[in-house]
Amino acid sequence: MSTPRHSPKVGRNDPCPCGAGAKYKKCCAGKAAEAAPARPEEEESTVGQAMTVFTGEFFQPARAVYSIRNEAALEGALAQLQCVQDDAREARRVFLWAAEARSLRFNVRYEEVPAHLHPVILATLRSREPGRLTLDTRSPKRLVAVMSFLAQHLPRGAARPEEAIMLNRLVTAAEGREVTRTLDAWLDGDARMMEGAGEGFRPMLKTALEAKGGPLARAEAVMRKIEDQARQPLPSLERIPMNEDDHNGDFSALSMGLTLRSVLAVEHFKGNTHLTLLDLTERALQELE
Repeated sequence: MSTPRHSPKVGRNDPCPCGAGAKYKKCCAGKAAEAAPARPEEEESTVGQAMTVFTGEFFQPARAVYSIRNEAALEGALAQLQCVQDDAREARRVFLWAAEARSLRFNVRYEEVPAHLHPVILATLRSREPGRLTLDTRSPKRLVAVMSFLAQHLPRGAARPEEAIMLNRLVTAAEGREVTRTLDAWLDGDARMMEGAGEGFRPMLKTALEAKGGPLARAEAVMRKIEDQARQPLPSLERIPMNEDDHNGDFSALSMGLTLRSVLAVEHFKGNTHLTLLDLTERALQELE
């Protein structure tokens, strides 16, 4: 979008700066959005024919779904952020790598991105149904970065992350050029959870209670259960439920899980389709020894 990055942000309910006396949202906001050129959101460079994005990661769409708990507080907080801009043409908001969000770190530094590509769109936000907000990004790393930023800048309890949706494979440049400019073509499919993913600790507790023997035998039974789940092939489009830490703005476990899935997607793209999450976890533990 063509909004000046260093000018004070005009709120939708503020007087329009054109001087007509009407509110900005009823005056020049729509005109500005219609006149603005479409921002480039995809990078056509490739690494081994896999599509990448401006921030240096592989193109691997990911979405966070929030439940809106306090719409007025959410709208008020988003309106105060200069890095969040209305895109009336697409009926959405865009989260830009600019202003307050310029300090976010990715594989490519802010200064390394050519000036004509700034501000880079890191994410889009839409209320697709009452009480729901979707945050769409082009890489899992962007998803965690933007979610962490919003957790720090939104009022506590205004919106709660409920689940993530992630494409568990890489995309070729040829595929990427065939899809629409939004991420719906990738993320609106039949997303599935891994077996037991939405059940919390109940299956583990059941396994422990049913195990014969003492505490050590119960612990070993639980570990076998975890290993069995990690051996499962990942769904092509996966739903990942958020836990209590995620609800409180601590996305460290989510980040680790998404990173492992990204690494696995790279391995599968290379032809190592026999590898599972368990294999990558064991490899990581060996490297720590």
